[in-house]
Amino acid sequence: MGLFMNRILLSLLCFLFFFSTNILAVEKITNESILQMSQIGLDDTLIIAKITNSESAFNTSPNELIKLKEQGISSNVLSAMIKAEADAEKAKNAKPEGNFVEIAIDDKKVQLGEVSVEMQTSHRKRWIPVYGSFASPEIFAFINGKKAPKSLTNTNDKQLTIHTTINPTRIKLVKLGQHRSGKRYTVFSKNKTDTEVAFSSLGQTKNGMYEMRTAAPVDNGEYALLISPEIKGGNSLLKFALKQQFISQTAFDFSINGHNQNVQEINTATKEETDPDSAFDQI
Repeated sequence: MGLFMNRILLSLLCFLFFFSTNILAVEKITNESILQMSQIGLDDTLIIAKITNSESAFNTSPNELIKLKEQGISSNVLSAMIKAEADAEKAKNAKPEGNFVEIAIDDKKVQLGEVSVEMQTSHRKRWIPVYGSFASPEIFAFINGKKAPKSLTNTNDKQLTIHTTINPTRIKLVKLGQHRSGKRYTVFSKNKTDTEVAFSSLGQTKNGMYEMRTAAPVDNGEYALLISPEIKGGNSLLKFALKQQFISQTAFDFSINGHNQNVQEINTATKEETDPDSAFDQI
Protein backbone atom coordinates (compact mmCIF):
# COMPACT_ATOMS: atom_id res chain seq x y z
CA MET A 1 0.00 0.00 0.00
CA GLY A 2 2.83 2.38 0.90
CA LEU A 3 4.61 1.65 -2.41
CA PHE A 4 1.37 2.28 -4.32
CA MET A 5 0.84 5.64 -2.58
CA ASN A 6 4.42 6.66 -3.27
CA ARG A 7 3.91 5.98 -6.99
CA ILE A 8 0.73 8.08 -7.00
CA LEU A 9 2.49 10.95 -5.26
CA LEU A 10 5.42 10.72 -7.68
CA SER A 11 3.08 10.79 -10.67
CA LEU A 12 1.24 13.77 -9.22
CA LEU A 13 4.47 15.68 -8.62
CA CYS A 14 5.62 14.99 -12.20
CA PHE A 15 2.28 16.21 -13.52
CA LEU A 16 2.50 19.39 -11.44
CA PHE A 17 6.08 19.98 -12.55
CA PHE A 18 5.36 19.71 -16.28
CA PHE A 19 2.10 21.66 -15.91
CA SER A 20 3.77 24.54 -14.06
CA THR A 21 6.72 24.51 -16.50
CA ASN A 22 4.30 24.85 -19.39
CA ILE A 23 2.64 27.84 -17.73
CA LEU A 24 5.95 29.53 -16.98
CA ALA A 25 6.98 29.13 -20.64
CA VAL A 26 4.03 31.20 -21.89
CA GLU A 27 5.35 34.04 -24.04
CA LYS A 28 3.11 36.63 -22.41
CA ILE A 29 1.53 36.01 -19.04
CA THR A 30 -2.08 37.07 -18.47
CA ASN A 31 -4.63 37.18 -15.67
CA GLU A 32 -5.43 33.55 -16.48
CA SER A 33 -1.76 32.61 -16.14
CA ILE A 34 -1.70 34.14 -12.65
CA LEU A 35 -4.78 32.15 -11.64
CA GLN A 36 -3.32 28.90 -12.95
CA MET A 37 -0.01 29.38 -11.14
CA SER A 38 -1.85 30.21 -7.91
CA GLN A 39 -4.20 27.22 -8.22
CA ILE A 40 -1.37 24.69 -8.55
CA GLY A 41 0.21 26.03 -5.38
CA LEU A 42 3.06 28.26 -6.55
CA ASP A 43 3.80 30.77 -3.80
CA ASP A 44 3.72 34.56 -4.21
CA THR A 45 7.51 34.89 -4.43
CA LEU A 46 7.69 32.66 -7.52
CA ILE A 47 4.64 34.25 -9.18
CA ILE A 48 6.01 37.77 -8.65
CA ALA A 49 9.42 36.70 -9.99
CA LYS A 50 7.71 35.40 -13.12
CA ILE A 51 5.78 38.68 -13.51
CA THR A 52 8.97 40.72 -13.10
CA ASN A 53 10.92 38.73 -15.68
CA SER A 54 8.24 38.21 -18.35
CA GLU A 55 6.28 40.10 -20.93
CA SER A 56 2.70 40.49 -19.80
CA ALA A 57 -0.74 41.34 -21.10
CA PHE A 58 -2.66 41.96 -17.89
CA ASN A 59 -6.12 43.40 -17.46
CA THR A 60 -5.90 45.43 -14.25
CA SER A 61 -9.24 47.18 -14.42
CA PRO A 62 -11.02 47.49 -11.03
CA ASN A 63 -13.50 44.71 -11.89
CA GLU A 64 -10.72 42.31 -12.91
CA LEU A 65 -8.70 43.04 -9.77
CA ILE A 66 -11.79 42.34 -7.64
CA LYS A 67 -12.31 39.00 -9.43
CA LEU A 68 -8.69 37.99 -8.90
CA LYS A 69 -8.84 38.95 -5.21
CA GLU A 70 -12.01 36.91 -4.75
CA GLN A 71 -10.23 33.91 -6.27
CA GLY A 72 -7.41 34.09 -3.75
CA ILE A 73 -4.76 36.22 -5.46
CA SER A 74 -2.79 38.17 -2.85
CA SER A 75 -2.41 41.93 -2.75
CA ASN A 76 1.34 41.57 -3.34
CA VAL A 77 0.74 39.72 -6.62
CA LEU A 78 -1.92 42.23 -7.70
CA SER A 79 0.49 45.09 -6.99
CA ALA A 80 3.17 43.38 -9.09
CA MET A 81 0.68 43.02 -11.96
CA ILE A 82 -0.26 46.72 -11.80
CA LYS A 83 3.41 47.76 -11.73
CA ALA A 84 4.27 45.48 -14.67
CA GLU A 85 1.47 46.97 -16.76
CA ALA A 86 2.54 50.53 -15.90
CA ASP A 87 6.22 49.78 -16.66
CA ALA A 88 5.30 48.24 -20.03
CA GLU A 89 3.30 51.31 -21.02
CA LYS A 90 6.12 53.60 -19.91
CA ALA A 91 8.69 51.63 -21.92
CA LYS A 92 6.42 51.67 -24.96
CA ASN A 93 6.25 55.47 -24.89
CA ALA A 94 9.85 56.11 -23.87
CA LYS A 95 12.14 57.89 -26.31
CA PRO A 96 14.99 55.58 -27.40
CA GLU A 97 18.51 56.66 -26.54
CA GLY A 98 21.20 57.44 -29.09
CA ASN A 99 20.72 57.42 -32.87
CA PHE A 100 17.52 55.43 -33.33
CA VAL A 101 15.97 54.92 -36.79
CA GLU A 102 12.91 52.83 -37.60
CA ILE A 103 11.25 52.61 -41.01
CA ALA A 104 7.68 51.50 -41.59
CA ILE A 105 5.21 50.77 -44.37
CA ASP A 106 1.69 50.20 -43.02
CA ASP A 107 2.12 47.94 -39.97
CA LYS A 108 5.49 46.52 -41.07
CA LYS A 109 8.39 48.02 -39.10
CA VAL A 110 12.15 47.54 -39.20
CA GLN A 111 14.79 49.08 -36.94
CA LEU A 112 17.91 50.01 -38.90
CA GLY A 113 21.56 49.69 -37.97
CA GLU A 114 24.21 52.36 -38.41
CA VAL A 115 26.86 51.96 -41.13
CA SER A 116 29.90 53.98 -42.21
CA VAL A 117 29.97 56.29 -45.22
CA GLU A 118 33.11 56.83 -47.28
CA MET A 119 33.15 60.19 -49.06
CA GLN A 120 35.55 60.85 -51.93
CA THR A 121 36.08 63.97 -54.02
CA SER A 122 35.89 63.78 -57.81
CA HIS A 123 37.11 66.40 -60.30
CA ARG A 124 35.78 64.45 -63.28
CA LYS A 125 33.82 67.43 -64.67
CA ARG A 126 37.05 69.25 -65.42
CA TRP A 127 37.56 66.74 -68.24
CA ILE A 128 34.17 67.54 -69.80
CA PRO A 129 34.49 70.50 -72.22
CA VAL A 130 31.15 72.03 -71.30
CA TYR A 131 32.36 72.46 -67.70
CA GLY A 132 36.09 73.05 -68.05
CA SER A 133 38.69 73.61 -65.36
CA PHE A 134 36.41 75.82 -63.28
CA ALA A 135 33.92 72.98 -62.63
CA SER A 136 33.03 72.44 -58.99
CA PRO A 137 34.17 69.13 -57.49
CA GLU A 138 31.64 66.42 -56.73
CA ILE A 139 31.49 64.21 -53.67
CA PHE A 140 30.84 60.48 -54.02
CA ALA A 141 29.27 58.90 -50.93
CA PHE A 142 29.99 55.15 -50.80
CA ILE A 143 28.45 52.47 -48.57
CA ASN A 144 29.94 48.98 -48.48
CA GLY A 145 28.04 46.02 -49.88
CA LYS A 146 25.65 45.49 -52.76
CA LYS A 147 22.60 45.08 -50.54
CA ALA A 148 21.49 46.35 -47.14
CA PRO A 149 20.93 43.80 -44.35
CA LYS A 150 17.43 45.15 -43.56
CA SER A 151 14.52 45.41 -46.00
CA LEU A 152 10.81 46.19 -46.31
CA THR A 153 8.26 44.96 -48.85
CA ASN A 154 6.07 47.60 -50.49
CA THR A 155 3.44 45.61 -52.38
CA ASN A 156 0.63 48.12 -51.78
CA ASP A 157 2.27 51.20 -53.32
CA LYS A 158 2.58 53.04 -50.00
CA GLN A 159 4.74 55.86 -48.68
CA LEU A 160 7.61 55.22 -46.31
CA THR A 161 7.42 56.48 -42.71
CA ILE A 162 10.55 57.08 -40.62
CA HIS A 163 10.71 57.41 -36.84
CA THR A 164 14.00 58.70 -35.50
CA THR A 165 15.72 60.49 -32.64
CA ILE A 166 17.93 62.35 -35.13
CA ASN A 167 17.02 65.92 -36.07
CA PRO A 168 15.59 65.85 -39.64
CA THR A 169 17.75 68.81 -40.63
CA ARG A 170 20.71 66.40 -40.50
CA ILE A 171 19.08 63.73 -42.69
CA LYS A 172 19.00 63.11 -46.43
CA LEU A 173 17.16 60.06 -47.78
CA VAL A 174 18.78 58.96 -51.04
CA LYS A 175 18.39 56.11 -53.50
CA LEU A 176 21.69 54.36 -54.09
CA GLY A 177 23.29 53.18 -57.32
CA GLN A 178 25.56 50.14 -57.71
CA HIS A 179 29.29 50.57 -58.33
CA ARG A 180 31.55 48.00 -59.98
CA SER A 181 33.59 47.79 -56.76
CA GLY A 182 30.60 46.17 -55.02
CA LYS A 183 29.69 49.32 -53.13
CA ARG A 184 26.53 51.42 -53.29
CA TYR A 185 26.77 55.14 -53.88
CA THR A 186 25.26 58.52 -54.61
CA VAL A 187 26.88 61.71 -55.93
CA PHE A 188 26.65 65.20 -54.45
CA SER A 189 27.24 68.42 -56.30
CA LYS A 190 27.67 70.89 -53.46
CA ASN A 191 24.86 69.87 -51.09
CA LYS A 192 22.49 68.47 -53.72
CA THR A 193 22.00 65.02 -55.21
CA ASP A 194 19.57 63.97 -57.95
CA THR A 195 18.76 60.74 -56.07
CA GLU A 196 17.35 62.43 -52.97
CA VAL A 197 13.85 61.33 -51.93
CA ALA A 198 11.55 64.15 -50.84
CA PHE A 199 9.44 64.21 -47.68
CA SER A 200 5.87 65.48 -47.58
CA SER A 201 5.37 65.69 -43.82
CA LEU A 202 7.35 66.13 -40.65
CA GLY A 203 6.23 66.00 -37.04
CA GLN A 204 6.97 64.66 -33.59
CA THR A 205 5.39 61.72 -31.78
CA LYS A 206 4.22 61.81 -28.17
CA ASN A 207 7.51 60.30 -26.98
CA GLY A 208 9.50 63.11 -28.61
CA MET A 209 10.77 61.24 -31.67
CA TYR A 210 10.64 62.77 -35.14
CA GLU A 211 8.25 61.30 -37.72
CA MET A 212 8.96 61.78 -41.43
CA ARG A 213 6.95 60.53 -44.43
CA THR A 214 8.00 60.40 -48.07
CA ALA A 215 6.06 62.49 -50.56
CA ALA A 216 5.50 59.50 -52.85
CA PRO A 217 5.56 55.70 -52.62
CA VAL A 218 9.08 54.27 -52.62
CA ASP A 219 10.22 52.08 -55.51
CA ASN A 220 12.31 48.93 -55.36
CA GLY A 221 15.99 49.50 -54.72
CA GLU A 222 18.70 50.36 -52.24
CA TYR A 223 18.33 53.39 -49.98
CA ALA A 224 20.21 55.17 -47.22
CA LEU A 225 19.50 57.85 -44.68
CA LEU A 226 22.71 59.87 -44.79
CA ILE A 227 23.42 61.70 -41.52
CA SER A 228 25.38 64.96 -41.48
CA PRO A 229 27.49 65.91 -38.42
CA GLU A 230 25.74 67.38 -35.41
CA ILE A 231 26.58 71.04 -34.94
CA LYS A 232 27.21 71.93 -31.31
CA GLY A 233 27.93 75.26 -29.69
CA GLY A 234 26.77 77.39 -32.61
CA ASN A 235 29.71 76.49 -34.84
CA SER A 236 29.00 78.98 -37.64
CA LEU A 237 31.97 77.81 -39.73
CA LEU A 238 30.67 74.22 -39.83
CA LYS A 239 27.15 75.46 -40.60
CA PHE A 240 28.48 77.42 -43.55
CA ALA A 241 30.55 74.45 -44.77
CA LEU A 242 27.54 72.10 -44.68
CA LYS A 243 25.47 74.57 -46.67
CA GLN A 244 28.16 74.57 -49.35
CA GLN A 245 28.82 70.82 -49.41
CA PHE A 246 26.91 67.96 -47.80
CA ILE A 247 29.10 65.78 -45.57
CA SER A 248 28.23 62.44 -43.97
CA GLN A 249 30.19 59.85 -42.03
CA THR A 250 27.34 57.57 -41.01
CA ALA A 251 24.12 56.29 -42.56
CA PHE A 252 21.24 53.88 -42.05
CA ASP A 253 20.76 51.70 -45.14
CA PHE A 254 17.85 49.51 -46.24
CA SER A 255 16.24 47.84 -49.26
CA ILE A 256 12.73 48.15 -50.68
CA ASN A 257 11.31 45.24 -52.67
CA GLY A 258 7.99 43.98 -53.94
CA HIS A 259 6.87 47.32 -55.39
CA ASN A 260 4.66 46.98 -58.46
CA GLN A 261 6.17 49.80 -60.48
CA ASN A 262 9.34 49.41 -62.48
CA VAL A 263 12.54 50.17 -60.64
CA GLN A 264 13.68 53.68 -61.53
CA GLU A 265 17.32 53.82 -62.48
CA ILE A 266 19.55 56.65 -61.25
CA ASN A 267 20.08 58.72 -64.38
CA THR A 268 20.35 62.48 -64.44
CA ALA A 269 21.93 63.84 -67.61
CA THR A 270 24.52 62.35 -69.93
CA LYS A 271 26.42 59.08 -69.69
CA GLU A 272 29.65 60.97 -69.06
CA GLU A 273 28.13 62.81 -66.13
CA THR A 274 26.51 59.84 -64.36
CA ASP A 275 28.63 56.77 -65.12
CA PRO A 276 30.18 55.81 -61.74
CA ASP A 277 32.92 53.71 -63.34
CA SER A 278 34.33 56.49 -65.48
CA ALA A 279 33.78 58.95 -62.65
CA PHE A 280 35.59 56.83 -60.13
CA ASP A 281 38.66 56.79 -62.33
CA GLN A 282 38.74 60.60 -62.09
CA ILE A 283 38.47 60.77 -58.30
